[in-house]
Amino acid sequence: MKLLIIVLILLQVGFIAGAQLLVERVGETSLLTLYIDYDEVISKDNQIDYRAIFEIFNNEGEVVSLTKKNIKLSSDDFPNNNRIIIFLEELLKPGSYTAFLKLNNNLRNDKKEEKFDFSVDKNQHFSKLYMLLKLQDYYLEVLSWDEVKDSSDVYLYQLYKEKIHDLKLISESKEERKVTDFPDTSKLDQKLNKQSILPDFTNNYIEFTLDGKLYQQEITLAKQLNSFQRKYSWDDQLEQIKYIVNDRKWKEINRNSKLNQSEKVLEFWDSFNPSNSTKNELQEIFYNRILIADQKFSVHKYKNGWQTDRGRIYIKFGEPDEISVDNFPIDKYPTQTWYYYLLNKTFHFYDRTRIEDYQLYNKEEEYGH
Repeated sequence: MKLLIIVLILLQVGFIAGAQLLVERVGETSLLTLYIDYDEVISKDNQIDYRAIFEIFNNEGEVVSLTKKNIKLSSDDFPNNNRIIIFLEELLKPGSYTAFLKLNNNLRNDKKEEKFDFSVDKNQHFSKLYMLLKLQDYYLEVLSWDEVKDSSDVYLYQLYKEKIHDLKLISESKEERKVTDFPDTSKLDQKLNKQSILPDFTNNYIEFTLDGKLYQQEITLAKQLNSFQRKYSWDDQLEQIKYIVNDRKWKEINRNSKLNQSEKVLEFWDSFNPSNSTKNELQEIFYNRILIADQKFSVHKYKNGWQTDRGRIYIKFGEPDEISVDNFPIDKYPTQTWYYYLLNKTFHFYDRTRIEDYQLYNKEEEYGH
């Protein structure tokens, strides 16, 4: 079996988290949900004071949207290092777009920028359902039900293609069912009354009618993400998983069109948890190897280390037992040979470009038994 071929080597490294963007097209409106990690914006004396600039360009390089927003908070406002969530509703035609998030620190000379490539295509009747903490003009993700109990400003947020009817919040326990009616709306941005949630609930969901059909949406907590999952995009994380699964499993992962990229990644790691605990050892080993691959094998600004041949072999098989290097061969390209004695594998790399982008010569060795 070549399903999981990680060798158990645990190594810890530091890294910087980033921002993430989720795009959903609901009717004629594109809902852009921007997540900004708390660790990205903490500044002087635990104060957060940033000018956020968000620009969207179409595939012809034209600016189609420009949003500016001040983010001014204190670290005390974040009970569990929650992420900041910003919703942007845009009228974008189907097609490909590039967006840039610029964060300018007003307290010191510090500027950060994040790039997002996305497409607007598939249309849906309603967006993801969010449960959020509201603080001044900001939303924060909810990570525990204790936060719901402790906060006086918990909101539900969801966008619909048109006005919905018979909107209800339903809280159920083993012995009771409580129903709270909300007004008809085309965008749910509703503050929750704590009395609407049963203290011993087993399930909470909203119910509404759209186009004559009855829908139910469960209210769930935001998935607590580690720093790695905040650093890499969900597209990248899904592509990274391809390194450690066989073709059959890869097709199975991508066959489910009902799941978005993040759900596919999270479901995969939930299904491969050897100890069935909150700490997934295989996942940690895998993530650490990707981070180390980026440190060791990145090619300037041309290619991330995990995307190189050496990075891929390192991620799959771990640290080699021995490396033979010839940096200055006569009339030949620089070469490296990696030896894995216990695995009975030897990998030959050569640097044809001479920019340390080493290519794997004997690819059959990677997939051989």
